[in-house]
Amino acid sequence: MATASADGTPALTRAFALRVAPDGLTVDVFVGREQSATCLANMTPGRLLAVTTGSPLDYRGVQIKGTVIACQAPDADDVRWIERSAKLFEAAVAQVRVTSPGGFRCQEYVRVTFSPNAIYRQTPGPGAGNPLDAGPPWA
Repeated sequence: MATASADGTPALTRAFALRVAPDGLTVDVFVGREQSATCLANMTPGRLLAVTTGSPLDYRGVQIKGTVIACQAPDADDVRWIERSAKLFEAAVAQVRVTSPGGFRCQEYVRVTFSPNAIYRQTPGPGAGNPLDAGPPWA
């Protein structure tokens, strides 16, 4: 996930457990509080952010650009979501012989909710960087 300060200085952090709301209007992503201090300082409501996500199995990915709505502590449902996502991620990376993905976990998470403004294809190849206007993202 990437943010920028008021003067445009970029900041990056590792994000976890992306979740699209059932209505598709918002996205939640979780970051480690300690590891993401600089990004979190940039994430006041109305500020812009970008989240890039991809599959460790085939490298297909997308970047979602959006506007921050809120940052808050995760609730019990969020914790279950994070744990489920972590298990799925660990199973996926095990398929490509990464043996210690547990190091990706954090002590304390923050839920970042944002409203997507644009989605871009990030899969390597001739379509990388193109906006996804309609249709399945891997078309």
